[in-house]
Amino acid sequence: MLAFQAVLWYNKAMENKTNFVTSNTEMMTISRAEYDADKAYIAELEQQVRWRMEQMKLLKRKQFGSSSEKASDAIQKQHVALQDQRRCSTPHRAV
Repeated sequence: MLAFQAVLWYNKAMENKTNFVTSNTEMMTISRAEYDADKAYIAELEQQVRWRMEQMKLLKRKQFGSSSEKASDAIQKQHVALQDQRRCSTPHRAV
């Protein structure tokens, strides 16, 4: 009976170990210099992403902002000048 309990205990212990072994964790070692270089490269890429996202925000504001719906000052001035020119060149009728 004692031998049978030992076998059961052994099987139970092996089942627990099998559960730990089934996880597929791979480990790789690299040098400190390579790690630091990779870390610096990632930081540079993150900085580029932040800069590009900021540029996109600025371009969207420029394209879709409220000022994009208004005519520029030069166009407005040309429009006013054209209206003034038409008023001056049209003869007035005497009433």
